[in-house]
Amino acid sequence: MALRFDATVARDVLRTTKLAPTTTVQALVEASKPFDKKGAGAGYISKDEFLQGAAAIAAKQDNVPTTVNIGGYRFSRNVALEVVGEFRQENPGVRFDIERLVDAASTVDDGNRYLNRSELTAGKAIAAKAASDNAARAAAR
Repeated sequence: MALRFDATVARDVLRTTKLAPTTTVQALVEASKPFDKKGAGAGYISKDEFLQGAAAIAAKQDNVPTTVNIGGYRFSRNVALEVVGEFRQENPGVRFDIERLVDAASTVDDGNRYLNRSELTAGKAIAAKAASDNAARAAAR
């Protein structure tokens, strides 16, 4: 039997549980399958079941390094996830991920190739301005 789920709920769980940035919705669905209720509601993964699946993934990711390296820039995975989450809340409907954040933040790096919170936050502002400019150009067409 195919499982049903709300993809928006799955993405929200991924964003709020601070799993590794490479964790996909499909991986969350697979991890949540064992928690699917039997009887009424069977075959539909609820938010609670997604949260249980996320906890199972997190337990396996405990030895995931907290410092990540993308494009030659190092940064705290948790801080980057927080900043990406803030961007998505402030700019609904705009695609944004850690790679885009690092790309924008790298323009304000102080030269040590480690992006701290203030540099990541500045990168978020740069990306938000670019998204706003792109939306304005699209509307003007």
